[in-house]
Amino acid sequence: MKRILLFKHWLNKSTKNKFEKNKKISVTAVSHKLGVTHLCLCLANFLSSGLKKPVLYIEISDDSQLLGFVGEHQIKYKDITCYKYMDVVYALGCNTSVASYLINEWDGYVIVDFDKLTPENASIYNQCDKQFLIGSLMPWCKRDVYRFINNMEGVVDMKNIGFLTKSNEVNDKALFNIKKYDSIQGLPIINNPFRLKESDFEALFQLIE
Repeated sequence: MKRILLFKHWLNKSTKNKFEKNKKISVTAVSHKLGVTHLCLCLANFLSSGLKKPVLYIEISDDSQLLGFVGEHQIKYKDITCYKYMDVVYALGCNTSVASYLINEWDGYVIVDFDKLTPENASIYNQCDKQFLIGSLMPWCKRDVYRFINNMEGVVDMKNIGFLTKSNEVNDKALFNIKKYDSIQGLPIINNPFRLKESDFEALFQLIE
């Protein structure tokens, strides 16, 4: 209850109509273990628990990371097997055809978690209003960024992608000598996606608006 009251207090200071239009948000990364699922869970719970928006979480992966955690309550949505956890509906281990169908059918916010973005599933990424890419600006990590650009340029519009990196790297753009991205933002630092604090709200709001 306390966390919900904090959301309401925070909303009183914000522009509520920013959340009136349902959006589709996709998140991927230049390599594994950079926090894609963590960020997607943060966004989903911010929208659902705090703002009371209907949220569909789509996981595009051959092997679900979340099934053992959120898969206890099975439901059907449009004849697709899904799972419900803390009011968020999860469609896990989806292929591109199922993901595209669900995105078109769902009346609410959609969060798409990409295990790996490829030319074969990029059509789903391109369906989304907001597209994010997580990477690092550190010199020893730039190879992954270059590889992503080489593989995906012409498949996705690089100018539409919001590049997210560790907050302490944002101001060091000299490390990132690539003009492909208009937007470089710090990746929100949030300890627990299921126990959001008021200090987490503004960073998530900035990503969604």
